[in-house]
Amino acid sequence: MKKIITLLLSVLLAFGTILEVSSLDNISDQALKQMINDVLGYLPDVSDVREEKIICNATLKNNFFDDAVMVVFNHKTSLDNIISDEFEGYTADFFKLENISYVKCLTSYTQKSIKEDYKGYIEDFRSKLYESKLPNYLSETELEELALDAAYKKGFQNNSNYHTIVAAYLKEKGKQKVLDAVKEIEKRDDVISVEPNFIEIVANQLTNPMKITVKTKTVKYKDIKKAKRIVAPITVKKAKGKVIYKKLSGSKKLSLKSNGKIVVKKGSKKGTYTAKIKVTAKGNSTYKSASKTVKVKVKVR
Repeated sequence: MKKIITLLLSVLLAFGTILEVSSLDNISDQALKQMINDVLGYLPDVSDVREEKIICNATLKNNFFDDAVMVVFNHKTSLDNIISDEFEGYTADFFKLENISYVKCLTSYTQKSIKEDYKGYIEDFRSKLYESKLPNYLSETELEELALDAAYKKGFQNNSNYHTIVAAYLKEKGKQKVLDAVKEIEKRDDVISVEPNFIEIVANQLTNPMKITVKTKTVKYKDIKKAKRIVAPITVKKAKGKVIYKKLSGSKKLSLKSNGKIVVKKGSKKGTYTAKIKVTAKGNSTYKSASKTVKVKVKVR
């Protein structure tokens, strides 16, 4: 009898082991994926992200410097080259063009910030993974790969508008040389834009004669109780170019219309409301742009 009981226990133990392995096999599929998503959160799939390439239409008639081109890389290459420990920065060899002398990165400060954020993401995801139940099912190598992949996707998500911009300087100068370099670099799949370094002509432009006057406006309390009121405390004269208004700060009871008029919110209580408004005249080929910040006051009585 003892032999039979011992044999049965052995069979049951073996069957329990099989069940445990089977359970582990099952969790490594859908349940394991769900557990990973619960720990890391649902992160975007960045493998299929595509960005539209902007084709340069510059000609010799345009006004640009004859010694460099401005290159904008797509988001994926920009991020990959920031977080890669093997990457040492954009160099002349990176472009594989004989006429590139040296390269200057114009977004290096932002790159350092993104790199530090990326390191933080890794540590954060590592902690979440090791504090979960996942170490029971995954090796340290697999957990590390999950942390790195999640950090990459998080960096991609949080810096979706970032693009590395570099100035590539030429050995042989000349406007045609610049256009030749533009066409060659434009062929790269990881470049979304290449342009000459255009010259902004301001030396001979005249000072914008824009004149601004500001008057305190008053609205009646009995009127503002029923409906909003629109007032025009800012008057702009002699401005050259399009005039743009922007509210910088001030009372939430005052909102700004595109034409510079102020909307006083319905139901505003008695009192004096103020706001700082930036007024900009964009200028033109003859006149420079000009900006001035003014303070407007609206009294409710």
